[in-house]
Amino acid sequence: MEHLLIRLTRDMQASWCLATAPGRVMQGTLAEAAHAATGCRVVVLVPTDAITLLVAHIPTRQRQRLRQALPYALEEQLAADVETLHFAAATRSSGEGVPCAVVDRSTLRGWLDALETSGIKPDVMLPDVLALPRTAGQWTLLAEPWGVRLRSGEMRGMACDHAALPHILPLLLQQQAEQRPTQLRFHDAEPSGEIYRMLQTWCSEQNIELQHQPLLGDALTLFAPHALHADVLNLLQGEFSRHEQARQLWRPWRAVAALLAGLLLLQGGMAGVRYATLAREDAQLARQIEQVYRSAFPEVQRVVNAPVQMEQKLAELRSGNAGQEFHRLLLHAAPKLSDSGITLRALNYAPSLLDIEVTTTDLQTLDRLKQALDSETLRAEITAADNSNGAVAGRIALRGGSR
Repeated sequence: MEHLLIRLTRDMQASWCLATAPGRVMQGTLAEAAHAATGCRVVVLVPTDAITLLVAHIPTRQRQRLRQALPYALEEQLAADVETLHFAAATRSSGEGVPCAVVDRSTLRGWLDALETSGIKPDVMLPDVLALPRTAGQWTLLAEPWGVRLRSGEMRGMACDHAALPHILPLLLQQQAEQRPTQLRFHDAEPSGEIYRMLQTWCSEQNIELQHQPLLGDALTLFAPHALHADVLNLLQGEFSRHEQARQLWRPWRAVAALLAGLLLLQGGMAGVRYATLAREDAQLARQIEQVYRSAFPEVQRVVNAPVQMEQKLAELRSGNAGQEFHRLLLHAAPKLSDSGITLRALNYAPSLLDIEVTTTDLQTLDRLKQALDSETLRAEITAADNSNGAVAGRIALRGGSR
């Protein structure tokens, strides 16, 4: 898939180019950029002067817990109320801790609203300073008429105006004494000479090699080759992540679908002399469904008929391709799970994959279940089996598509 790179300015103007043609930079409004975004994966570079890049020391690698802990871990380093801020953590840690970006929630929402109003749905949103080129032991500085961008590490950087640069450089050098640069790479869009002379003096005093490379054309030509590899610190996380928003919609339905499947099996597989047993189990499942339904939808005040209400929600899912595939896998697996010696523990669904957790009396029963689930169009695979405590806890992956 082609990648479109868009760089936003403070006044919501933009420059953009395709990753395969970084030398052909266009400039204009977001509405004009939207024409180039059709069919592309969109990477948006946003102004670093609206973002604070920090490192958090949090002893966990679990993403959800990490995001929950970030505001409290960084609160003392921030002047604004953490309730008004959005925190994004890097997908990998450094030796110092967890790199993260902090931005005002309303600022980020404003960027997204402007993009979506113009018909652009970004997949990645990055601080522009992290798209500057760098190598180990090197700082990179970009000077533009409205300010400077300084990248001082893999996920470290900042933005300031020209006048503040001579005061900030010594502070950064002091903060990163253990990662002292040996080289400063300087790009300037409109050479005035003043910043260059200041850097010559400072680098000479600090015994740092200065490389001066005047920028020809738009700064996006400098960002483009490196922007596609800088998405380890994507601002679109949590409530702003399209992927996580979709996953949040699915999460409450996994348990509901598992219980509904059990209810359908009980309703269709028992009759006659087993009526009394069915009635007791049906009543128990109805209570469980109501509990899960209330847990998944705490805003519901009145539950008239939990199974019917859940069926209505399931029908909404079935209206799309993902729901149809889930329904097909579920209907195929359900009859096989009613055999004696098999207890269903959980069902989890991902695109074209139904993950089935069961308890069986022995490994042979688990293998028979796997063979029963196999068909010409569906493939079953045992992904886990634990034989302990007189029973076998196993997991089977049932995948759709052709074998």
